[in-house]
Parts: sequence; C-alpha cells; structure tokens
Amino acid sequence: MEAQSKHLAKLISKRCPSCQAQIEKNEGCLHMTCAKCNHGFCWRCLKPWKPTHKDYYNCSAMVSKAARQEKKFQDYNERCTFHHQAKDFAVNLENKVSSINEALQMKSLTFVIDACKILAQARKVLAYSCVYSYYNQETEKMDVMEQQTEALDLHTNALQILLEETLLQCTDLASCVRLLKPEHLNTGLELIRRIQERLLAILQHSTQVLCQNHRIPVGTIFFPVRKYHKPT
Repeated sequence: MEAQSKHLAKLISKRCPSCQAQIEKNEGCLHMTCAKCNHGFCWRCLKPWKPTHKDYYNCSAMVSKAARQEKKFQDYNERCTFHHQAKDFAVNLENKVSSINEALQMKSLTFVIDACKILAQARKVLAYSCVYSYYNQETEKMDVMEQQTEALDLHTNALQILLEETLLQCTDLASCVRLLKPEHLNTGLELIRRIQERLLAILQHSTQVLCQNHRIPVGTIFFPVRKYHKPT
C-alpha cells in the first residue's frame, strides 16, 4: 500500500514548466497557476494556458497520453493484487490438506500439497512480474518476459481451477483428495510441469538481464529449482 500511495502521488504531481516548483493536483479544472511564480499553464500538456486553451476540462494535446498512463498503472496494480490474493488461496488450501492424516500416504495427497506449493510460488512470481513489466515497458527484452508470464498465468489459472473443481465441491476435503480421479491427477501433474518450465524460463531471463546490467559473468548465479515427477 505504501508503494502504491507513493506512485499515486507521483501521478498527481508535476513541476511548474516555468520555475520547476512541485505542484500537486487532486481536483478541479486543468487551468493551473503556480503559487511560486504565478505562471498559468495546462495541467495535461504543460503548455502556457493563454492564448490557445479555452476548455477548462479537456486538452486534446495530451489527454489520451495521460489517460493511458493512468489506466496502465491501474491495470497492473489490479493484476498484482489479484495474484497476491490468489496466492492466499493456495496457502490456505495447503494448510487444510496438510492436516489430513499423513499415515494415509496417498499419491493424490502428495500431489495436492505439491500443487499448492507450486501455485503459491507461481502467484508470487506473477505478482512481482507485474511490477517489473510496468517499469520496463519500453525495453525490447520485455517481449520475452511477457510471453513467459502469459504462459505462466495460463497454466497457473488452469491448475487453480482444477483444484477448485475437484476439491472444493464437497464438505469432506479428505474424501475429495482420496477420490481424486487419475485423469485429474495426470492433468494436474502436467500443469505443474509446465508451470515449472515457465518459472525456470523467467528465472533464467531475469538472471541474464541482471548479469548484463551489472556486468556479472553469466553462469555465476545459480538457483535451485525443485522438480515434481509423476508418481509411479
């Protein structure tokens, strides 16, 4: 919330085109008058108010750019918040499933716990990728990151839907886990594998960018990645 508040403050504050004094606007029309130098200008395009500006609430020069910038921030912020909330779903489900008698040693029980762990990890990566993407929209390297995060988002949502449809339709969670169908189990394991591939690809891409930006030799940074295999 603190980071969001700071960024919102940045969106609603600009510098006077004449004396560079910081000015904040949270209501009213587009006609601004600097309290320091008394310079009159348009809030949207920052050009002198006279003689071209006549409409106090619309500026054809910059209204679309300003609107797009604000809309972009709102979109990324909503996506980031969604992934954080979805991460809580995975953590809560894992806690409930972990309370089931471990003596049962069911393959499906192991799968659900592993699925919850990978879901929580994927949601965390997706949430912070929103922040990364927002501040790196102009770079060519973002094409690779966007492709990987889109695929990760797709597989992560599919895995969560699978868990919701198979485990949350009855009151007895233990019975749902025990009666998990083989086709659901196999589909879930395949989704886990695909999520892992995307997480690794994002990790490798981010590491490569980090090494390039800070001149760190590629190959000197290693991150362990847990692999999940189909039960035999």
